[in-house]
Amino acid sequence: MADPNEHRPILVNYDRRTGRHRLLGTVPESAARYHRIENVSVSDSQIVWIAAVRHPDRTSPELQLWTMPITGGHIRFVALVAPDPQRPGGRDGRMYRLELAGDQIVWWDDRGGPIYRVPLAGGTPALMGSGHVSTWPWVHDGKNTVTNLVTGEKRSAEKVDGTDRRCGPDWCVSGVARAADRLTEVIVQRRDGSHRSIVPGGFRRNPLFRDRFGFFDPPKVIGEGSSISTARVGTLENGSVIYDRCADRSAVLRLKEGKPAEGELTVQVGGSLSGSPLLFWQDDARKRYMVMDLAAIPGQGY
Repeated sequence: MADPNEHRPILVNYDRRTGRHRLLGTVPESAARYHRIENVSVSDSQIVWIAAVRHPDRTSPELQLWTMPITGGHIRFVALVAPDPQRPGGRDGRMYRLELAGDQIVWWDDRGGPIYRVPLAGGTPALMGSGHVSTWPWVHDGKNTVTNLVTGEKRSAEKVDGTDRRCGPDWCVSGVARAADRLTEVIVQRRDGSHRSIVPGGFRRNPLFRDRFGFFDPPKVIGEGSSISTARVGTLENGSVIYDRCADRSAVLRLKEGKPAEGELTVQVGGSLSGSPLLFWQDDARKRYMVMDLAAIPGQGY
């Protein structure tokens, strides 16, 4: 049997300004094989991440929460991510996000499922609610209401049109009914139905990230019994469309060549000490990460 500790990850801090790495710590020895880090969040004192960990007697990885000081040092297990964790990137494609909220860790999946919290010090996870999270603590029920899970404030999204809808505290995104020989489109609008924009792309049923950035599939033309994607002519390939509602412009995040393997992550959301949103993905050779700092894009605040 292979020694699971042969592949213990070493956690490092990368400074984008200096281009240097600094060792933070090594994952503790365990009977399980550490699979990969799914997501991360940081505060001014702590780093928290979700890890997919494989056990010798299980066919799919277990999702766990871990933490360590931001300056490096002791790495500590906090809790399981969910009582019945889904396989990351598996058949349903479910992924988890997390947020450090004071002395609590909050996490949710990207399908509008349960939202949990647990003390940073550890303990039993508690259910907070369910829904689609755009900007914590705002949660959309997928219909007409956006709720702040901390204060209990509710906001209406009844005037939003389009197929389906995913809303943040002020902005919503929805799909356009598919029609033959037309490019797929997405609608971006305020909760009251105003400031409506039509954006070429495929709706992923996700809210705008922090009420500003949308992530869509490449646009395609739907025909009778077939579809023609702009990816077929080498323009978007298997990229992801990112839309900035402040500038009303779209761009393409070009990912690796070919289709992602089952369970392979594409664009991920990372954390930074300033709290600004970071995106990262692997390059074609899978030897480097490409990093995009969304806070560096000019425009109004989040």
